[in-house]
Amino acid sequence: MKAWIKITFRLVLCHLFSYLLVSVSYYNLVMKSYYEGDNPVFATFLITEKNPTEWAIAMTWLLPFQILHALVFVFFLILIWDWFAAQNFTKRFLTVFWLKGLVGGIASIGPSPGNLEGFLFFLSSVTTSIHLLVAFEVLLQSALTAFVFVFWTKNFKTDSP
Repeated sequence: MKAWIKITFRLVLCHLFSYLLVSVSYYNLVMKSYYEGDNPVFATFLITEKNPTEWAIAMTWLLPFQILHALVFVFFLILIWDWFAAQNFTKRFLTVFWLKGLVGGIASIGPSPGNLEGFLFFLSSVTTSIHLLVAFEVLLQSALTAFVFVFWTKNFKTDSP
């Protein structure tokens, strides 16, 4: 099998695993009250379960969009694969974590809960604690994705994709 196919398959699976484990759990255990309940802060600017028709559409497209999300990161990783494959476990972990968590999450362009522009441009109803909760989720999911992917590819052939 071509190396780029293995890289793609593994990173997509690692992303989906960490998304399902971290984000789905985190939503239900920590963030759900910000989407529903007495003061659903996110319902003012996001599709939530309060609108069942739009929520059903969003849930239908969630998995394909998560795969697309992972493919964007795969594209960059393949570009730097020769360098990446030559690094030790820690540098590989930090590269994937940096790429997904910091660049793709905290420093992403466009205001969103938990990212730098979100802190600046969101109304005060999205409090600092909400931003920090979202940022923690992003970093936790990114760390899990990075760890599982790097562990899974630690003995991966270093041939160029």
